[in-house]
Amino acid sequence: MPPVRRTDPRTAVQQITDHIREQIASGRLVPGAKLPSTRELLDEWGVSEATVLKAIGQLRAEGRVVTHQGLGVYVPNQQVLPHFASNLLRPWSMQTAWDRFEANAEAAGRKPGKRFTKRVKVAPEDIAERLGVPTRAKVVQRIVEYRVDNEPWSIQIGYYPLDLAKELGLDVDHDVPGGTRQILEKAGHADASRIDEWIARAPTSEEAAQLEMTAGVKLLVKTSTIASNSRITRVMRDLLPDDRNVVIYEQGDDKALDIIRATRPGGRL
Repeated sequence: MPPVRRTDPRTAVQQITDHIREQIASGRLVPGAKLPSTRELLDEWGVSEATVLKAIGQLRAEGRVVTHQGLGVYVPNQQVLPHFASNLLRPWSMQTAWDRFEANAEAAGRKPGKRFTKRVKVAPEDIAERLGVPTRAKVVQRIVEYRVDNEPWSIQIGYYPLDLAKELGLDVDHDVPGGTRQILEKAGHADASRIDEWIARAPTSEEAAQLEMTAGVKLLVKTSTIASNSRITRVMRDLLPDDRNVVIYEQGDDKALDIIRATRPGGRL
């Protein structure tokens, strides 16, 4: 259809957005496809950069495209990945969160990735309460951003009491082989209990930007308080955009569960 038709009663922005919407709807732009660059679009349509950016901004607000910093504009991949929320205390569940995420992504034919950050900061009030530490106490935050095909997928923040983190070497600036759960178990702090709390809410502006969430997408937030037989060892908070994650709970005997898993794509991941 390009360039802009001056006789068309629609504005240039409307013509561009309608054209891209039609390409997405018809399958000519498939999920994961990259749109032409801003320069290519303005040359193709014979319009100003401001017009192209306004059109892309409107499509982004509708959730039809996403922008990846430094990479370009893409049609979002609507495929969801499973988040298994009930297997963490089961005998076969000594996989790390990364192991599970990696397996799920690869089973779906996607490329998993992660970014790790460590911080020592004052605990948010609700986290301090769950950890049983004084208000304004510092804690070690271990943050993992999970990515699929270089797109941000979810974020997990682990909050650890400062004394325990220093004692076990969890205050390091890198991810640890085998995960923190294994380190805690070897030190006599095996997981013995946990309480999971779920809420669905709108993301903060910072969360929406970090997870590249479009307007209208809700954030599923799981807050897990985990204890050994002697103390609370950590609070884990998962931030899961609801357009790319499905939460799965499993209950029952493993052999009986296999009957159900056999009917489910991917089985037990």
